Amino acid sequence: MCMDTKVFLSNKYKVSYKENEAWRFSPVYIGLLADGTQNNIKLPQNIYKIYDGLGQGTKSIKTYFSSFEFIDAVFVSVELPEKTKSITVKPKKYSDIVRFTENKAVFYVKDTAYLSIEPDGDIFGSIHIFCNKKQKYVMRADNIIEFTDGIYTEINCEYIHRNSHGVPVIDSVPDNTIIYIGKDAVVNAAIELIGVKNVKILGTGMLSLIDRCNGAEEGFRAEKYWGAFRYWALPNIYIRSGCRNIEIDGVLLNCEFRGIVIRNSEKISLKNIKIFTSTENADGINCYNTCDLTVDNCYIQSADDCFCMYNSCDSIPTLFDGENDKIGAICKNVEVKNCVMSSNARPIVLGGHATGETEPRCVIEDICIHDCEIVNTPYRIFGNTREYSMYWSGFLRILSQSEQIVRKLVFKDIYINVTKGHNGKIFHLEVRDSNNASYTESKGFMIEDIQFINITVNGSTEALLPSLIRCRDAKNSNDNPSIKNILFENIKCRGRSFDKNSIVKEGPVSNIIFK
Repeated sequence: MCMDTKVFLSNKYKVSYKENEAWRFSPVYIGLLADGTQNNIKLPQNIYKIYDGLGQGTKSIKTYFSSFEFIDAVFVSVELPEKTKSITVKPKKYSDIVRFTENKAVFYVKDTAYLSIEPDGDIFGSIHIFCNKKQKYVMRADNIIEFTDGIYTEINCEYIHRNSHGVPVIDSVPDNTIIYIGKDAVVNAAIELIGVKNVKILGTGMLSLIDRCNGAEEGFRAEKYWGAFRYWALPNIYIRSGCRNIEIDGVLLNCEFRGIVIRNSEKISLKNIKIFTSTENADGINCYNTCDLTVDNCYIQSADDCFCMYNSCDSIPTLFDGENDKIGAICKNVEVKNCVMSSNARPIVLGGHATGETEPRCVIEDICIHDCEIVNTPYRIFGNTREYSMYWSGFLRILSQSEQIVRKLVFKDIYINVTKGHNGKIFHLEVRDSNNASYTESKGFMIEDIQFINITVNGSTEALLPSLIRCRDAKNSNDNPSIKNILFENIKCRGRSFDKNSIVKEGPVSNIIFK
Protein backbone atom coordinates (compact mmCIF):
# COMPACT_ATOMS: atom_id res chain seq x y z
CA MET A 1 0.00 0.00 0.00
CA CYS A 2 1.29 3.43 -0.94
CA MET A 3 -0.53 6.27 0.81
CA ASP A 4 1.15 9.13 -0.99
CA THR A 5 0.07 7.84 -4.37
CA LYS A 6 -3.44 6.76 -3.31
CA VAL A 7 -2.93 3.19 -4.48
CA PHE A 8 -3.79 0.33 -2.16
CA LEU A 9 -2.00 -2.94 -2.79
CA SER A 10 -2.16 -6.28 -0.99
CA ASN A 11 0.12 -9.28 -0.55
CA LYS A 12 -2.72 -11.66 0.41
CA TYR A 13 -2.54 -13.14 -3.10
CA LYS A 14 0.24 -13.27 -5.66
CA VAL A 15 -0.81 -13.25 -9.31
CA SER A 16 1.52 -14.00 -12.18
CA TYR A 17 0.93 -14.76 -15.82
CA LYS A 18 2.99 -16.26 -18.62
CA GLU A 19 2.81 -15.25 -22.25
CA ASN A 20 5.40 -16.34 -24.83
CA GLU A 21 7.40 -18.13 -22.11
CA ALA A 22 7.92 -14.93 -20.10
CA TRP A 23 6.46 -14.70 -16.57
CA ARG A 24 5.19 -11.38 -15.25
CA PHE A 25 3.69 -10.37 -11.93
CA SER A 26 0.36 -8.56 -11.84
CA PRO A 27 -0.28 -6.22 -8.86
CA VAL A 28 -3.10 -7.17 -6.48
CA TYR A 29 -5.27 -4.21 -5.46
CA ILE A 30 -7.71 -3.75 -2.60
CA GLY A 31 -11.38 -3.15 -3.39
CA LEU A 32 -14.38 -2.94 -1.07
CA LEU A 33 -17.70 -4.79 -0.95
CA ALA A 34 -20.69 -4.54 1.37
CA ASP A 35 -20.17 -7.26 3.99
CA GLY A 36 -23.51 -9.08 3.66
CA THR A 37 -25.07 -7.90 6.90
CA GLN A 38 -27.53 -5.10 6.21
CA ASN A 39 -28.04 -1.64 4.82
CA ASN A 40 -29.43 1.42 6.63
CA ILE A 41 -27.03 1.22 9.57
CA LYS A 42 -27.00 4.42 11.61
CA LEU A 43 -23.56 5.97 11.41
CA PRO A 44 -21.51 6.88 14.49
CA GLN A 45 -21.33 10.64 14.87
CA ASN A 46 -17.63 10.87 14.09
CA ILE A 47 -18.20 8.98 10.83
CA TYR A 48 -21.31 10.95 9.94
CA LYS A 49 -19.38 14.22 10.14
CA ILE A 50 -17.35 13.11 7.12
CA TYR A 51 -19.45 10.50 5.32
CA ASP A 52 -22.89 12.12 5.39
CA GLY A 53 -24.35 10.88 2.11
CA LEU A 54 -27.53 9.56 3.67
CA GLY A 55 -26.85 9.64 7.39
CA GLN A 56 -26.74 5.86 7.25
CA GLY A 57 -24.63 3.21 5.61
CA THR A 58 -23.44 -0.36 5.35
CA LYS A 59 -20.36 -2.12 6.59
CA SER A 60 -17.65 -2.70 4.02
CA ILE A 61 -15.17 -5.53 3.77
CA LYS A 62 -12.01 -5.90 1.72
CA THR A 63 -11.85 -7.82 -1.51
CA TYR A 64 -8.96 -8.13 -3.98
CA PHE A 65 -8.43 -7.90 -7.72
CA SER A 66 -5.71 -8.10 -10.35
CA SER A 67 -5.94 -7.01 -13.98
CA PHE A 68 -3.60 -7.41 -16.94
CA GLU A 69 -3.51 -7.50 -20.75
CA PHE A 70 -2.32 -10.28 -23.03
CA ILE A 71 -2.07 -10.69 -26.79
CA ASP A 72 -2.72 -14.28 -27.90
CA ALA A 73 -3.09 -16.65 -24.93
CA VAL A 74 -2.01 -16.61 -21.32
CA PHE A 75 -1.27 -19.03 -18.47
CA VAL A 76 -2.23 -17.62 -15.05
CA SER A 77 -1.01 -18.68 -11.61
CA VAL A 78 -2.60 -17.40 -8.39
CA GLU A 79 -0.82 -18.10 -5.11
CA LEU A 80 -3.50 -18.45 -2.42
CA PRO A 81 -3.39 -17.85 1.35
CA GLU A 82 -1.59 -20.55 3.31
CA LYS A 83 -3.53 -23.69 4.21
CA THR A 84 -6.28 -23.05 1.68
CA LYS A 85 -8.16 -26.35 1.49
CA SER A 86 -10.49 -25.73 -1.45
CA ILE A 87 -11.53 -23.11 -3.98
CA THR A 88 -14.75 -22.05 -5.66
CA VAL A 89 -14.55 -20.48 -9.11
CA LYS A 90 -17.23 -18.11 -10.43
CA PRO A 91 -18.89 -17.65 -12.88
CA LYS A 92 -19.60 -21.30 -13.46
CA LYS A 93 -18.40 -21.27 -17.09
CA TYR A 94 -14.82 -21.01 -15.79
CA SER A 95 -15.08 -23.57 -12.99
CA ASP A 96 -13.74 -26.41 -15.15
CA ILE A 97 -10.67 -24.59 -16.46
CA VAL A 98 -9.12 -23.70 -13.08
CA ARG A 99 -6.96 -26.31 -11.32
CA PHE A 100 -6.17 -26.18 -7.61
CA THR A 101 -2.75 -27.60 -6.88
CA GLU A 102 -0.03 -26.96 -4.28
CA ASN A 103 -1.87 -23.97 -2.82
CA LYS A 104 -2.17 -22.37 -6.22
CA ALA A 105 -4.98 -21.86 -8.70
CA VAL A 106 -3.80 -22.13 -12.30
CA PHE A 107 -5.61 -21.75 -15.61
CA TYR A 108 -5.13 -21.00 -19.29
CA VAL A 109 -7.26 -18.68 -21.47
CA LYS A 110 -7.18 -17.47 -25.05
CA ASP A 111 -9.83 -14.77 -24.78
CA THR A 112 -10.87 -12.05 -22.33
CA ALA A 113 -11.96 -13.71 -19.07
CA TYR A 114 -13.27 -12.23 -15.81
CA LEU A 115 -13.53 -14.59 -12.85
CA SER A 116 -13.23 -14.85 -9.09
CA ILE A 117 -11.49 -17.48 -6.99
CA GLU A 118 -12.88 -17.96 -3.49
CA PRO A 119 -10.58 -19.70 -1.00
CA ASP A 120 -12.53 -22.00 1.33
CA GLY A 121 -15.85 -20.41 0.37
CA ASP A 122 -14.89 -16.81 1.21
CA ILE A 123 -17.14 -14.79 -1.11
CA PHE A 124 -15.88 -11.42 0.15
CA GLY A 125 -12.11 -11.82 0.51
CA SER A 126 -11.82 -13.55 -2.85
CA ILE A 127 -9.44 -12.64 -5.66
CA HIS A 128 -10.97 -11.31 -8.88
CA ILE A 129 -8.85 -11.92 -11.97
CA PHE A 130 -9.37 -9.79 -15.08
CA CYS A 131 -7.60 -11.22 -18.12
CA ASN A 132 -8.01 -8.59 -20.84
CA LYS A 133 -7.16 -9.58 -24.38
CA LYS A 134 -5.41 -6.60 -25.88
CA GLN A 135 -7.48 -4.54 -28.29
CA LYS A 136 -6.33 -2.26 -31.05
CA TYR A 137 -8.32 0.91 -30.50
CA VAL A 138 -8.76 3.39 -33.31
CA MET A 139 -7.36 6.55 -31.74
CA ARG A 140 -8.78 9.14 -34.11
CA ALA A 141 -10.66 12.06 -32.58
CA ASP A 142 -10.56 15.84 -32.40
CA ASN A 143 -9.26 15.58 -28.84
CA ILE A 144 -7.29 12.81 -27.13
CA ILE A 145 -6.70 12.67 -23.37
CA GLU A 146 -4.20 9.92 -22.64
CA PHE A 147 -3.16 8.31 -19.37
CA THR A 148 -0.37 5.87 -20.19
CA ASP A 149 1.10 4.56 -16.93
CA GLY A 150 1.48 5.73 -13.36
CA ILE A 151 -0.85 7.33 -10.81
CA TYR A 152 -2.69 10.52 -11.82
CA THR A 153 -4.12 13.05 -9.34
CA GLU A 154 -5.03 16.72 -9.37
CA ILE A 155 -1.46 17.42 -8.24
CA ASN A 156 0.31 15.95 -11.26
CA CYS A 157 -2.37 15.99 -13.99
CA GLU A 158 -3.71 19.04 -15.78
CA TYR A 159 -7.01 17.35 -16.65
CA ILE A 160 -8.01 16.70 -13.01
CA HIS A 161 -9.28 19.36 -10.63
CA ARG A 162 -11.30 19.53 -7.44
CA ASN A 163 -14.84 20.71 -8.06
CA SER A 164 -16.66 23.08 -5.71
CA HIS A 165 -17.48 20.14 -3.41
CA GLY A 166 -13.94 18.84 -3.23
CA VAL A 167 -14.38 15.86 -5.57
CA PRO A 168 -11.50 15.19 -7.97
CA VAL A 169 -13.04 15.24 -11.41
CA ILE A 170 -12.38 15.43 -15.14
CA ASP A 171 -15.36 17.45 -16.37
CA SER A 172 -14.40 19.77 -19.20
CA VAL A 173 -14.60 17.10 -21.86
CA PRO A 174 -15.62 18.43 -25.30
CA ASP A 175 -17.38 16.65 -28.16
CA ASN A 176 -15.37 14.19 -30.27
CA THR A 177 -12.94 13.16 -27.53
CA ILE A 178 -11.15 9.92 -26.68
CA ILE A 179 -10.03 9.38 -23.10
CA TYR A 180 -7.52 6.53 -23.01
CA ILE A 181 -6.58 4.88 -19.71
CA GLY A 182 -3.71 2.47 -20.27
CA LYS A 183 -3.33 -0.85 -18.50
CA ASP A 184 -0.75 0.53 -16.06
CA ALA A 185 -2.60 3.78 -15.29
CA VAL A 186 -4.57 4.61 -12.13
CA VAL A 187 -6.60 7.82 -12.42
CA ASN A 188 -7.80 9.17 -9.05
CA ALA A 189 -10.79 11.09 -10.38
CA ALA A 190 -14.37 10.84 -11.57
CA ILE A 191 -15.20 11.55 -15.21
CA GLU A 192 -18.28 13.72 -15.75
CA LEU A 193 -19.66 14.00 -19.28
CA ILE A 194 -22.14 16.88 -19.62
CA GLY A 195 -24.20 17.16 -22.80
CA VAL A 196 -21.41 15.96 -25.07
CA LYS A 197 -21.43 13.83 -28.19
CA ASN A 198 -19.08 11.25 -29.64
CA VAL A 199 -16.93 10.58 -26.58
CA LYS A 200 -15.05 7.33 -25.91
CA ILE A 201 -13.41 6.15 -22.67
CA LEU A 202 -11.10 3.29 -23.61
CA GLY A 203 -8.39 1.12 -22.08
CA THR A 204 -8.05 -1.40 -19.27
CA GLY A 205 -6.63 0.94 -16.65
CA MET A 206 -8.39 2.08 -13.48
CA LEU A 207 -10.53 5.00 -12.37
CA SER A 208 -10.22 4.90 -8.59
CA LEU A 209 -11.94 6.90 -5.86
CA ILE A 210 -11.36 4.33 -3.12
CA ASP A 211 -9.00 6.77 -1.38
CA ARG A 212 -12.16 8.68 -0.36
CA CYS A 213 -13.62 5.65 1.47
CA ASN A 214 -13.54 5.07 5.21
CA GLY A 215 -10.36 3.12 5.98
CA ALA A 216 -8.13 4.71 3.35
CA GLU A 217 -6.50 6.97 5.91
CA GLU A 218 -5.00 3.91 7.63
CA GLY A 219 -4.34 1.94 4.46
CA PHE A 220 -7.20 -0.53 4.91
CA ARG A 221 -5.22 -2.54 7.45
CA ALA A 222 -8.35 -3.79 9.23
CA GLU A 223 -10.97 -6.03 7.63
CA LYS A 224 -14.18 -3.98 7.95
CA TYR A 225 -15.10 -0.31 7.65
CA TRP A 226 -18.14 1.95 7.48
CA GLY A 227 -19.67 1.91 4.02
CA ALA A 228 -20.79 5.51 3.58
CA PHE A 229 -20.11 8.27 1.09
CA ARG A 230 -19.75 12.02 1.24
CA TYR A 231 -22.88 14.04 0.44
CA TRP A 232 -21.57 15.38 -2.88
CA ALA A 233 -19.90 12.11 -3.96
CA LEU A 234 -19.82 11.41 -7.68
CA PRO A 235 -20.03 8.09 -9.47
CA ASN A 236 -16.76 7.15 -11.13
CA ILE A 237 -18.40 7.95 -14.50
CA TYR A 238 -21.34 10.35 -14.72
CA ILE A 239 -23.08 10.77 -18.12
CA ARG A 240 -25.80 13.43 -18.14
CA SER A 241 -27.66 16.33 -19.73
CA GLY A 242 -28.25 15.01 -23.23
CA CYS A 243 -25.08 13.09 -23.98
CA ARG A 244 -25.16 11.08 -27.20
CA ASN A 245 -22.91 8.46 -28.78
CA ILE A 246 -20.86 7.55 -25.72
CA GLU A 247 -18.68 4.42 -25.69
CA ILE A 248 -16.91 3.03 -22.62
CA ASP A 249 -14.79 -0.07 -23.11
CA GLY A 250 -12.42 -1.90 -20.79
CA VAL A 251 -11.99 0.35 -17.75
CA LEU A 252 -11.99 -0.80 -14.13
CA LEU A 253 -13.93 1.31 -11.60
CA ASN A 254 -12.89 1.12 -7.93
CA CYS A 255 -15.58 3.30 -6.41
CA GLU A 256 -16.30 5.56 -3.47
CA PHE A 257 -19.99 5.56 -4.37
CA ARG A 258 -21.65 4.40 -7.62
CA GLY A 259 -19.96 3.01 -10.70
CA ILE A 260 -21.73 4.54 -13.72
CA VAL A 261 -24.72 6.90 -13.62
CA ILE A 262 -26.56 7.92 -16.80
CA ARG A 263 -29.13 10.74 -16.94
CA ASN A 264 -31.16 11.97 -19.93
CA SER A 265 -28.83 10.53 -22.57
CA GLU A 266 -28.93 8.11 -25.50
CA LYS A 267 -26.84 5.83 -27.67
CA ILE A 268 -24.58 4.56 -24.93
CA SER A 269 -22.31 1.48 -25.15
CA LEU A 270 -20.79 -0.01 -21.97
CA LYS A 271 -18.48 -2.94 -22.63
CA ASN A 272 -15.89 -4.96 -20.69
CA ILE A 273 -16.22 -2.76 -17.60
CA LYS A 274 -15.31 -3.98 -14.11
CA ILE A 275 -17.01 -2.31 -11.10
CA PHE A 276 -16.59 -2.52 -7.31
CA THR A 277 -18.94 -0.57 -4.99
CA SER A 278 -19.42 -0.93 -1.24
CA THR A 279 -21.53 1.84 0.29
CA GLU A 280 -25.18 2.52 0.98
CA ASN A 281 -27.04 3.21 -2.29
CA ALA A 282 -23.98 2.39 -4.39
CA ASP A 283 -25.41 0.91 -7.59
CA GLY A 284 -23.15 -0.52 -10.25
CA ILE A 285 -24.94 0.98 -13.30
CA ASN A 286 -27.79 3.39 -12.54
CA CYS A 287 -29.80 5.02 -15.35
CA TYR A 288 -32.83 7.15 -15.91
CA ASN A 289 -34.28 8.62 -19.10
CA THR A 290 -31.82 6.51 -21.07
CA CYS A 291 -32.48 5.13 -24.55
CA ASP A 292 -30.48 2.93 -26.92
CA LEU A 293 -28.18 1.47 -24.27
CA THR A 294 -26.03 -1.66 -24.59
CA VAL A 295 -24.26 -3.25 -21.62
CA ASP A 296 -22.02 -6.14 -22.67
CA ASN A 297 -19.58 -8.38 -20.79
CA CYS A 298 -19.43 -6.27 -17.64
CA TYR A 299 -18.39 -7.57 -14.20
CA ILE A 300 -20.33 -5.85 -11.42
CA GLN A 301 -19.70 -6.37 -7.69
CA SER A 302 -22.19 -4.00 -6.11
CA ALA A 303 -23.38 -2.99 -2.65
CA ASP A 304 -26.75 -2.02 -4.08
CA ASP A 305 -28.41 -2.74 -7.43
CA CYS A 306 -26.06 -4.02 -10.12
CA PHE A 307 -28.20 -2.62 -12.94
CA CYS A 308 -31.22 -0.37 -12.46
CA MET A 309 -33.35 1.83 -14.68
CA TYR A 310 -35.78 4.61 -13.69
CA ASN A 311 -37.63 7.61 -15.15
CA SER A 312 -36.65 10.23 -12.57
CA CYS A 313 -34.10 10.98 -9.88
CA ASP A 314 -33.81 8.47 -7.06
CA SER A 315 -32.90 9.12 -3.44
CA ILE A 316 -29.67 11.02 -4.22
CA PRO A 317 -30.71 14.65 -4.83
CA THR A 318 -27.16 15.68 -5.70
CA LEU A 319 -27.45 13.59 -8.91
CA PHE A 320 -30.59 15.37 -10.10
CA ASP A 321 -30.12 16.59 -13.68
CA GLY A 322 -32.06 19.81 -13.26
CA GLU A 323 -33.64 21.44 -16.28
CA ASN A 324 -32.69 18.50 -18.48
CA ASP A 325 -35.24 16.22 -16.79
CA LYS A 326 -38.42 15.55 -18.74
CA ILE A 327 -42.03 15.13 -17.63
CA GLY A 328 -42.85 12.32 -20.06
CA ALA A 329 -39.66 10.39 -19.39
CA ILE A 330 -38.82 7.27 -21.39
CA CYS A 331 -36.31 4.44 -21.15
CA LYS A 332 -36.30 2.10 -24.15
CA ASN A 333 -34.21 -0.03 -26.47
CA VAL A 334 -31.87 -1.51 -23.87
CA GLU A 335 -29.84 -4.72 -24.00
CA VAL A 336 -27.84 -6.14 -21.08
CA LYS A 337 -25.92 -9.30 -21.94
CA ASN A 338 -23.03 -11.56 -20.94
CA CYS A 339 -22.65 -9.86 -17.56
CA VAL A 340 -21.50 -11.25 -14.20
CA MET A 341 -23.23 -9.71 -11.18
CA SER A 342 -23.08 -9.86 -7.39
CA SER A 343 -25.32 -7.65 -5.26
CA ASN A 344 -25.84 -6.91 -1.59
CA ALA A 345 -29.35 -5.69 -2.51
CA ARG A 346 -30.98 -6.58 -5.85
CA PRO A 347 -29.04 -7.52 -8.97
CA ILE A 348 -31.57 -6.09 -11.45
CA VAL A 349 -34.26 -3.43 -10.89
CA LEU A 350 -36.41 -2.00 -13.67
CA GLY A 351 -38.91 0.72 -12.85
CA GLY A 352 -39.69 2.49 -9.60
CA HIS A 353 -38.80 6.16 -9.65
CA ALA A 354 -40.98 8.29 -11.95
CA THR A 355 -42.41 11.80 -12.18
CA GLY A 356 -46.05 11.10 -11.28
CA GLU A 357 -47.34 12.70 -14.47
CA THR A 358 -50.18 11.01 -16.38
CA GLU A 359 -50.17 13.06 -19.60
CA PRO A 360 -47.84 11.65 -20.75
CA ARG A 361 -46.90 8.87 -18.37
CA CYS A 362 -43.33 7.77 -17.79
CA VAL A 363 -42.51 4.56 -19.69
CA ILE A 364 -39.87 1.86 -19.42
CA GLU A 365 -40.05 -0.56 -22.35
CA ASP A 366 -38.23 -2.77 -24.84
CA ILE A 367 -35.53 -4.08 -22.55
CA CYS A 368 -33.79 -7.45 -22.94
CA ILE A 369 -31.48 -8.89 -20.28
CA HIS A 370 -29.92 -12.20 -21.28
CA ASP A 371 -27.00 -14.59 -20.87
CA CYS A 372 -26.03 -13.22 -17.47
CA GLU A 373 -24.92 -14.91 -14.25
CA ILE A 374 -25.66 -13.68 -10.74
CA VAL A 375 -22.81 -15.27 -8.81
CA ASN A 376 -23.52 -14.12 -5.23
CA THR A 377 -26.56 -12.74 -3.39
CA PRO A 378 -25.24 -11.78 0.07
CA TYR A 379 -28.12 -9.45 0.97
CA ARG A 380 -28.63 -9.41 4.76
CA ILE A 381 -27.50 -13.02 4.98
CA PHE A 382 -26.58 -12.60 8.65
CA GLY A 383 -29.99 -11.48 9.79
CA ASN A 384 -33.23 -10.42 8.16
CA THR A 385 -36.95 -10.66 8.80
CA ARG A 386 -39.21 -12.49 6.41
CA GLU A 387 -41.62 -9.56 6.50
CA TYR A 388 -38.89 -7.26 5.28
CA SER A 389 -37.98 -9.65 2.49
CA MET A 390 -41.59 -10.06 1.41
CA TYR A 391 -41.88 -6.59 -0.08
CA TRP A 392 -38.34 -5.25 -0.48
CA SER A 393 -36.21 -7.94 -2.08
CA GLY A 394 -36.04 -9.95 -5.29
CA PHE A 395 -33.28 -10.98 -7.68
CA LEU A 396 -35.28 -9.83 -10.72
CA ARG A 397 -37.39 -6.88 -9.60
CA ILE A 398 -39.90 -4.88 -11.65
CA LEU A 399 -41.72 -1.96 -10.03
CA SER A 400 -44.26 0.62 -11.11
CA GLN A 401 -44.50 3.78 -9.00
CA SER A 402 -45.63 7.35 -9.62
CA GLU A 403 -48.02 6.53 -12.50
CA GLN A 404 -45.37 4.61 -14.41
CA ILE A 405 -45.85 2.07 -17.22
CA VAL A 406 -43.31 -0.77 -17.37
CA ARG A 407 -43.74 -3.13 -20.33
CA LYS A 408 -42.17 -5.37 -22.95
CA LEU A 409 -39.29 -6.74 -20.89
CA VAL A 410 -37.45 -10.01 -21.56
CA PHE A 411 -35.23 -11.88 -19.10
CA LYS A 412 -33.65 -14.88 -20.78
CA ASP A 413 -30.89 -17.42 -20.08
CA ILE A 414 -29.99 -16.17 -16.61
CA TYR A 415 -28.25 -18.28 -13.95
CA ILE A 416 -28.58 -17.32 -10.27
CA ASN A 417 -26.43 -18.71 -7.46
CA VAL A 418 -28.08 -18.08 -4.08
CA THR A 419 -25.74 -17.32 -1.18
CA LYS A 420 -26.30 -19.28 2.03
CA GLY A 421 -28.61 -17.39 4.38
CA HIS A 422 -30.37 -15.33 1.71
CA ASN A 423 -34.15 -15.37 2.22
CA GLY A 424 -35.42 -13.07 -0.48
CA LYS A 425 -37.31 -13.96 -3.66
CA ILE A 426 -36.52 -14.87 -7.23
CA PHE A 427 -39.13 -12.63 -8.88
CA HIS A 428 -40.73 -9.47 -7.52
CA LEU A 429 -43.29 -7.62 -9.68
CA GLU A 430 -45.28 -4.87 -8.00
CA VAL A 431 -47.48 -1.91 -8.85
CA ARG A 432 -47.28 -0.02 -5.60
CA ASP A 433 -49.80 1.99 -3.66
CA SER A 434 -48.84 5.41 -2.32
CA ASN A 435 -48.78 3.89 1.15
CA ASN A 436 -45.92 1.50 0.38
CA ALA A 437 -44.12 3.31 -2.45
CA SER A 438 -40.45 3.88 -1.72
CA TYR A 439 -39.01 7.26 -0.81
CA THR A 440 -41.36 10.08 -1.91
CA GLU A 441 -43.03 8.15 -4.74
CA SER A 442 -46.78 7.88 -5.32
CA LYS A 443 -48.99 5.07 -6.65
CA GLY A 444 -47.91 3.09 -9.68
CA PHE A 445 -49.99 2.22 -12.73
CA MET A 446 -49.13 -0.77 -14.94
CA ILE A 447 -46.74 -3.66 -15.59
CA GLU A 448 -47.42 -5.74 -18.71
CA ASP A 449 -45.91 -8.07 -21.30
CA ILE A 450 -43.01 -9.49 -19.29
CA GLN A 451 -41.15 -12.69 -20.24
CA PHE A 452 -38.93 -14.82 -18.02
CA ILE A 453 -37.35 -17.60 -20.09
CA ASN A 454 -34.71 -20.17 -19.12
CA ILE A 455 -33.97 -18.93 -15.60
CA THR A 456 -31.96 -21.36 -13.45
CA VAL A 457 -31.60 -20.89 -9.69
CA ASN A 458 -29.14 -22.97 -7.66
CA GLY A 459 -27.11 -22.66 -4.49
CA SER A 460 -28.52 -22.31 -0.98
CA THR A 461 -32.20 -21.86 -1.80
CA GLU A 462 -33.62 -23.31 1.44
CA ALA A 463 -34.71 -19.97 2.93
CA LEU A 464 -36.11 -18.36 -0.23
CA LEU A 465 -39.59 -16.88 -0.01
CA PRO A 466 -42.26 -17.37 -2.68
CA SER A 467 -42.00 -14.86 -5.49
CA LEU A 468 -44.45 -11.96 -5.46
CA ILE A 469 -46.74 -10.44 -8.08
CA ARG A 470 -48.66 -7.66 -6.36
CA CYS A 471 -50.81 -4.90 -7.82
CA ARG A 472 -52.42 -2.13 -5.80
CA ASP A 473 -56.17 -2.32 -5.47
CA ALA A 474 -58.23 -0.19 -7.85
CA LYS A 475 -60.75 0.71 -5.13
CA ASN A 476 -61.14 4.40 -4.40
CA SER A 477 -59.35 5.35 -7.61
CA ASN A 478 -60.48 6.42 -11.06
CA ASP A 479 -57.86 4.41 -12.97
CA ASN A 480 -57.35 0.73 -13.65
CA PRO A 481 -53.96 -0.42 -12.35
CA SER A 482 -52.90 -3.86 -13.50
CA ILE A 483 -50.21 -6.47 -13.90
CA LYS A 484 -50.89 -8.67 -16.92
CA ASN A 485 -49.38 -10.92 -19.56
CA ILE A 486 -46.51 -12.42 -17.58
CA LEU A 487 -44.77 -15.51 -19.00
CA PHE A 488 -42.64 -17.94 -16.97
CA GLU A 489 -41.03 -20.48 -19.30
CA ASN A 490 -38.54 -23.13 -18.21
CA ILE A 491 -37.83 -21.71 -14.77
CA LYS A 492 -35.89 -24.12 -12.53
CA CYS A 493 -35.04 -23.79 -8.84
CA ARG A 494 -32.67 -26.53 -7.67
CA GLY A 495 -33.94 -28.68 -10.51
CA ARG A 496 -37.62 -28.23 -9.64
CA SER A 497 -40.02 -26.50 -12.02
CA PHE A 498 -41.40 -23.12 -11.09
CA ASP A 499 -45.22 -23.04 -11.13
CA LYS A 500 -48.23 -21.17 -9.76
CA ASN A 501 -47.52 -22.50 -6.26
CA SER A 502 -44.18 -20.67 -6.30
CA ILE A 503 -45.81 -17.22 -6.50
CA VAL A 504 -48.00 -15.12 -4.24
CA LYS A 505 -50.47 -13.02 -6.28
CA GLU A 506 -52.29 -10.02 -4.86
CA GLY A 507 -54.67 -7.52 -6.49
CA PRO A 508 -55.64 -7.12 -10.17
CA VAL A 509 -53.18 -9.59 -11.69
CA SER A 510 -54.13 -11.47 -14.89
CA ASN A 511 -52.85 -13.81 -17.60
CA ILE A 512 -49.91 -15.34 -15.74
CA ILE A 513 -48.63 -18.19 -17.93
CA PHE A 514 -46.35 -21.08 -16.93
CA LYS A 515 -44.60 -23.25 -19.52
